[in-house]
Amino acid sequence: MSKYKRTLEELKKNAVLHWPEEILQKAGDISVLPKLLQTQDSFISVLKVADKNPLAWKSVMEQGNALTGPIFLKHLMVMTDIGGEALNKLPPLKNYCPGGILLFDWEHQQWEYQFKEIQEKCSLTNSALQVDSKKLFESGDFTDKMLDVTMLLLFASTG
Repeated sequence: MSKYKRTLEELKKNAVLHWPEEILQKAGDISVLPKLLQTQDSFISVLKVADKNPLAWKSVMEQGNALTGPIFLKHLMVMTDIGGEALNKLPPLKNYCPGGILLFDWEHQQWEYQFKEIQEKCSLTNSALQVDSKKLFESGDFTDKMLDVTMLLLFASTG
């Protein structure tokens, strides 16, 4: 029998039946999906337990290691189905939030959030928000822009 005509059993005996680590790493470098799947439970847990006040989610995140600011924001963007391209098309928020203040309801109370960076027109692309596949894993802290967008996605519909 020719060495190129192998049976299924012969192929299985010599085959690699999983993705090699180096290919998984390269795929992970290109796609954020593996990281989002890995951190999904942590993201949901933060949202479940952070119900004391509208900023409690941030305190909960600071106590854990599983989620960084960019990864939390990326989860939120996926959940709300609002990506950087759509966010970047928003007109200046001062048109909707006088003085750069987001007013919203939380547990039957009126709350305010003062935008720090996004009240004026600014770049809100995935890259600018550090949630693109190249930057998502580089920095861990929330920037003021990320915090503003997080608050917008969480509470703008309740105002």
